[in-house]
Amino acid sequence: MYVQVLPLRGMPPRGSIQDRIACEMLLRTRRRAVTENVYLARILSAGLNLNEKLFQLWTTILTMEVFQESYQPEVVQEKEYALKLIQENVTQRGEGQVRVFKKLHKLTVLEDDLKPATPAEYEAFQRRLRKMRLNAAQGK
Repeated sequence: MYVQVLPLRGMPPRGSIQDRIACEMLLRTRRRAVTENVYLARILSAGLNLNEKLFQLWTTILTMEVFQESYQPEVVQEKEYALKLIQENVTQRGEGQVRVFKKLHKLTVLEDDLKPATPAEYEAFQRRLRKMRLNAAQGK
């Protein structure tokens, strides 16, 4: 990419015709850079079957960088907020996975659980069952 320069020393006075021309040249150069990159990205995204929303996100990020909008305070705050939301989402997912694994661990069946009950264990179970029925009949 080549750099276009006005034949002036230093910056032209603000609001002068030279300033307007310089601003227009800079704006057109930036637009052309974005357009070229978006054109190439369209070709690549068509070949890779890229999601349209993801493509638009990347195009927006590129445009913000080329036009230097990424350095405005409100944009920086929005990006920090978005990163915070993403971090919270990742943390919640991780906590959710931990909860799922804890529940799964509680449901795990051990080899000892599959063995048939001994006669003493069977008798203890029968006693508890009779006691529960007796309490239910008495209304307790």
